[in-house]
Amino acid sequence: PNYTYYKGLPHMDLEIIAMDSNQFMEGWNHSITREEHTFSDCGWTSCRDSCLNRAERRTTASFDLFYDRMAKSTALNFIVFSHYPTDYYAGGAPEFLDALRTSTRNITYFGGHRHSVDQWSTESIAPNSNWLVGGGGGWGWG
Repeated sequence: PNYTYYKGLPHMDLEIIAMDSNQFMEGWNHSITREEHTFSDCGWTSCRDSCLNRAERRTTASFDLFYDRMAKSTALNFIVFSHYPTDYYAGGAPEFLDALRTSTRNITYFGGHRHSVDQWSTESIAPNSNWLVGGGGGWGWG
């Protein structure tokens, strides 16, 4: 696979979509626009500008792939996943959340980042489901 891809499983009437949305690293801040979102970890690299550009291109390609598959796929069921939970898109990509809320498809979204597993700390995509699956390891160990 690539940084963003899809895999159809026709025998299950299912499609899996993987997204790279690192541009939404600051998504906890719901007051910033899509254009203001940035992959701040690029600041720690020796190639900051190309890193920022690459993160933006990959996020755009991921959203494009998601919308393309929603338009072209005949699957009823979708699993969509990325590093970030749905609440990270509330400020900068509300249209993506609206698309996840479709009533014409069964979508389950999985995002991580926070070190917890729940369905209550995320932005609802009802009638569909989403999970925070952050695993819980590594943060705060001392």
